[in-house]
Amino acid sequence: MQVFSSNSFQPPTGARERPSLLRGLPHKALGNIVANLGEGHNFRATGRGPFNIIPGMIQGKPYASDDINLMRGFESDLKNTCNLDIDNQLLRSILPDLKSIKVALDKGCGGSLFPNPPDDNKSMIEQTIGDIKLKIYLDTNSPRKITGISLFNGTICGDKEPIKKIVNLVGNSVIEDENGVQTCDVLKKADGSTYNNWRRFKDGVQTCDCLTTHDGSAYNSWKYENGVQTCREKKANEFIFKGWQLKDGIQTCECITAPDGSSYTNWQFKDGIQTCDVLRKADGFIFIGWQREGSVETFQSVKEAHKFHSRYNHFRHHIQQ
Repeated sequence: MQVFSSNSFQPPTGARERPSLLRGLPHKALGNIVANLGEGHNFRATGRGPFNIIPGMIQGKPYASDDINLMRGFESDLKNTCNLDIDNQLLRSILPDLKSIKVALDKGCGGSLFPNPPDDNKSMIEQTIGDIKLKIYLDTNSPRKITGISLFNGTICGDKEPIKKIVNLVGNSVIEDENGVQTCDVLKKADGSTYNNWRRFKDGVQTCDCLTTHDGSAYNSWKYENGVQTCREKKANEFIFKGWQLKDGIQTCECITAPDGSSYTNWQFKDGIQTCDVLRKADGFIFIGWQREGSVETFQSVKEAHKFHSRYNHFRHHIQQ
């Protein structure tokens, strides 16, 4: 039986073992590996020597052969010793921690990560390797499926506090919690929203590089703090909102650019009413103190951009819907 120990990180040997080694690599990394076989990379499989895997690309990220072998060894140990299945994303996210566990095992802190199979009724597996405390959480509805992993590394390096890390599989997203700071490369919520490079800090502040909602709207450099949402730029229905904010149900932005080139400076949307300080239409007219309620538009003054003369003060204009 293969175990995850100080000498168990070499892949299985022998031609008959090859199919099991290739099984379970995240997102079929072998597709990239096999594509490079004719380019002189170190790749050999014999009955007498180890099976060396060349570096591969997984979701656009390069992984060294040692890292792939390390993940494969952990996945195999879970499957062969504990009969447990681990999600590929979850496996990739704990790669740095697998390296720490391997170092601890190499120092003689334990001969095997899983010396005994877990009881069928257990919802959590605990193991201690040196200063590292490992907990594996199982799905209550599917006890062979891993839903989360927590690690506590009590080693103190300089002034740094010990690392406590929790990795959870939420739907199709892997959320990491390290010392109270949560991160996720791609967080997908049930409402159809997707948060790229999402992060939640200890004070509750959330950020992400880009939030995409179910209707296709995109919020770049999105932030949520004390009930207020902001973003550097929002794109919706070909409109661009610069410096967008949502607070207490009121939307504001520094400037909206419409598909026809019109721009709305210091725009606000409150209780169904849109207002802006200056509306510059694509046809050259400039409306000062513009407002729209329902199908009715009003403004304090209007002028043609090239003639610079005021007209139609407090004019009311009805728009055909």
